[in-house]
Amino acid sequence: MPGNSLGSASRPKGALRHSVRSSSAHVPWAFGGSGTVAAMTEPTTLVTRTGRQVDDYHGETVADPYRWLEDTNDPETRRWTGLQNEVTEAYLSKVPAREPIRSRLTQLWDYPRFDVPFERGGRWFQTRNSGLQNQSVLYVMASPDDGGRVLLDPNVLSEDGTVALSGVVVTDDGSLLAYATSEAGSDWMTWRVRDVATGQDRPDFVEWSKYGHAAWRADGRGFYYSAVEKPVEGEEYTGQVGLVRIFFHSLGTLQSDDQLVFEAPDEPEWLPEVAVTEDGRFLVISISRGTNPEARIEVFDFFDPGRGLMPLVSDFSSKAVVVTNVGSTFFLITDDRAERQRLVAVDLDRPERDAWREVVAEREALLLGARNCGGRLVCHHLQDACSRLS
Repeated sequence: MPGNSLGSASRPKGALRHSVRSSSAHVPWAFGGSGTVAAMTEPTTLVTRTGRQVDDYHGETVADPYRWLEDTNDPETRRWTGLQNEVTEAYLSKVPAREPIRSRLTQLWDYPRFDVPFERGGRWFQTRNSGLQNQSVLYVMASPDDGGRVLLDPNVLSEDGTVALSGVVVTDDGSLLAYATSEAGSDWMTWRVRDVATGQDRPDFVEWSKYGHAAWRADGRGFYYSAVEKPVEGEEYTGQVGLVRIFFHSLGTLQSDDQLVFEAPDEPEWLPEVAVTEDGRFLVISISRGTNPEARIEVFDFFDPGRGLMPLVSDFSSKAVVVTNVGSTFFLITDDRAERQRLVAVDLDRPERDAWREVVAEREALLLGARNCGGRLVCHHLQDACSRLS
């Protein structure tokens, strides 16, 4: 909390059950000391005005005198933020250890970094950072040890290097890249499609995506993604996020023409994420409630579309993460009856928990994940803060 303490606040007459917004007493801006910011030699506390906002939560009154600072577009809030930054920088600029710390950290961070490469359609893809780049660069290669060429460098997308590559999904044949960018630390994702051979973007443009990644359909004709309604102008970063829904975008079409695949209008807390199985047969929608780890899962069979969405995990009583599938049998990591998690097989035609078959039992070590590698399941356990693969 900035500036002063909350102090005392009494409940105003006629307070509503949920929230009361009263007029705020306006106190002129002032510094705790005299003179300008530039002349300060000691840390100075800015005096922040306090409003008279009081909320009533089930009979308990809670003062919120700094509610006005939540409006980041208000000129007063912007001025307050600017002055705070000036005071902070005026003090930090005089700290003798600042430059030695900066120099040492720069030295420690200046080393090459590489992510694990992955293959699609005979092409290999990898993100790399030479050391001090603001954002890692995506390369395409002929083999895992090939030098390759730059496919996408997010560092050139903005002058200050704050546009991040927040999502990368390649078609099974390796010909197209769907990539998402996010600006200045925002979790809004804007999707575009790039031709891997030419390095040129197609006209496809999908915005207001959030809380998940995209998934290409097996035929490469389009991809699935999660998105919300376009926020009110000026409230993109402060307004309440609406209902998260799943759409399908066909290549070469406008976002306004995208097909709605899944929504739950009566469950605003549901956060659906979408994936397509490795064999391309099933669309998998994993749903969580807010940030809770428990999930329910619904699947759609492209080979039998008349069945519609089918429940694989029908409730939120446990964690459930799809690892892979063999036909209509899905392999899940779950904490159902296993605090340290186990791996089970679930038949889509008999998804009841009593019919789940245990494949990897719970161990003393925590099961963090599993992957399908050439028809074998490789499990990642955590034992004494060390990873173990088996």
